[in-house]
Amino acid sequence: MNYFFLYVVSTGEIYTTPYFGNAIEWTNIPEGCAVIGPFDSATASATVKDAYLHPNYYIVQNGVLTAKTTMADLQLADAQSSKLAQVKDLADKSLYTTVTSNGVTYNYSADSGYPAFQKLLLGVVAGIITYPYTLYDVNHVAVSFATVGALTLLFQDISVRENAVNTKINDYVTQAKACTTVDQVNAIVVSF
Repeated sequence: MNYFFLYVVSTGEIYTTPYFGNAIEWTNIPEGCAVIGPFDSATASATVKDAYLHPNYYIVQNGVLTAKTTMADLQLADAQSSKLAQVKDLADKSLYTTVTSNGVTYNYSADSGYPAFQKLLLGVVAGIITYPYTLYDVNHVAVSFATVGALTLLFQDISVRENAVNTKINDYVTQAKACTTVDQVNAIVVSF
């Protein structure tokens, strides 16, 4: 029994399902493609056997089956993952912040504050909130808002802050994904 691999010449990508059977030659080769093989199953390398099972993990380079993923690729992916974890950690910390709006200081955390703000905003819109309104911040400190305007300004300021942080997160993700070396990833300085 023999293995054969049909591949796209321009990219080296394995084209369609590899062949395993009794054939000794592959003759119906589509335009732009080439074939490597036969590889006898009794003597085939571990690479050939794995490429047959996982053709999307391999390409053909200079007539040789080659794994797409190298140690450098894995190290790059690990560095990118670590950098994105750092971005998330710093972003989370930056959203635990003090917002001063219209003379009112409020300690805010995106994790605990935003859902509470959404419920409160529904009350404001429905007109069932009475003023002055007392809101407890993330540190359980009572903060009083004299008017709907003061409360609305706080919502707007927090929204602007969250949008700015989300924009930075997206920028850092784009930078990290564009890197082709670990050194490039490590050179990204994250700050919020």
